[in-house]
Amino acid sequence: MARRTKLHKLRWARIAKRAPTFAPQRRTAAQLRGLAYEKKILRALQVFFGEHALVIERPWIEFQDAAGWGICQPDALIIPNNEAEHAVIIEIKLTHKAGAEGKLREFYGPLIARAFKGRRWKFAQVFRNCGRGGDPSSSMVVLIDFERLVGADYEYTTCQFRG
Repeated sequence: MARRTKLHKLRWARIAKRAPTFAPQRRTAAQLRGLAYEKKILRALQVFFGEHALVIERPWIEFQDAAGWGICQPDALIIPNNEAEHAVIIEIKLTHKAGAEGKLREFYGPLIARAFKGRRWKFAQVFRNCGRGGDPSSSMVVLIDFERLVGADYEYTTCQFRG
């Protein structure tokens, strides 16, 4: 199945009942480092939010748009128990990626909003390394205070966590 990055006339989206099966693949050393970092962040989010929010790790979202059926997997969703607070869609990257905001807003955002009707969403990229361009954003925070993710006033933010 080709990798989808754009939506065209979204018809429906929902949490998949089961994970899809793919042929085994060899991962590069860089991919393995990225997955290890992602696992560390997911563990830290679970510990931090505990009983105050539901942290959904790597949910599979199936959808249909004008191009047909598709499936995708955001890195994490944080859904606070307090429904007045925005929930957060998180993209976790070992190195900051400039295109993450567009992917979160234009691809994952509409899908998650459709799958979780009635909830308001905001977006965050969590990363370890800045990459060649240096400081990726004036809104960068060190992700020691995870509360910033659900409590702060933003639509998109970047969070550096070197842990």
